[in-house]
This record gives sequence, C-alpha cells and structure tokens, in this order.
Amino acid sequence: MENMTGLDPKKQRHFLTSIKLNSLSAQYSKVIDNIDHFTGMDKIHEEIKSYVVDEDVKELEISNFELFWQAVSSLKEGEWQKYEILPRFALSMGAKNSSTSDVETGFSHMNLIHQNRQ
Repeated sequence: MENMTGLDPKKQRHFLTSIKLNSLSAQYSKVIDNIDHFTGMDKIHEEIKSYVVDEDVKELEISNFELFWQAVSSLKEGEWQKYEILPRFALSMGAKNSSTSDVETGFSHMNLIHQNRQ
C-alpha cells in the first residue's frame, strides 16, 4: 500500500516516486499486460522516467486524482501521446471498489447459522 502514494498528483517530483511506481508496475504486471500485452512493461518504465521530470505535468494544477491522470493522458509531444500506459495504470489502480458482496456473504452465513439450531 505504501507504494500507492507514488500515484498521488502532489508527489510527481518526490525522489521516491519513480521507485514506488516501478515497484507497483512490477507487483501488478497483470494490469499492465491487460493494457498492452506486448510492450506494456517496457513502455511504462520509459513513461515513469519521463513522468517524474516532466515540466508539463508539473504545470498541471489539478488535485483531483481522476482529473489529474486524465489530463496526463491527454498530454502530447507534437502529434504523439506522451503517456499511454501510465495514466491507464494509475486510473485502474485508483479505482474504488464499491462492492458489498463480502458483507452480503457474511450476512448470509450468519443467517444460516442462526436458522439451523444444530
């Protein structure tokens, strides 16, 4: 969980950000494979190197996580998109899980326990 702070928009220039992002990308490589199976890992490492020193990213004054990463994904160098993998990875890692299935399953188990007197 500590490495998740590397995705914080305010930590772009922090000296540990590249280490944390590289660690996250290694730990969750399946997410990157789903984004780009063939060259995703190579691209994300290149994008992380560029991201931590990018002046265009530094100028983005957006504190909202989703809006920040959407803005990063729209940055271009000429006609080419600067960041393809990193913003998608960040948004997928920052997705909120609003599922209550674990709680519902727990209630179902408790109901079965209390209904069956044996």
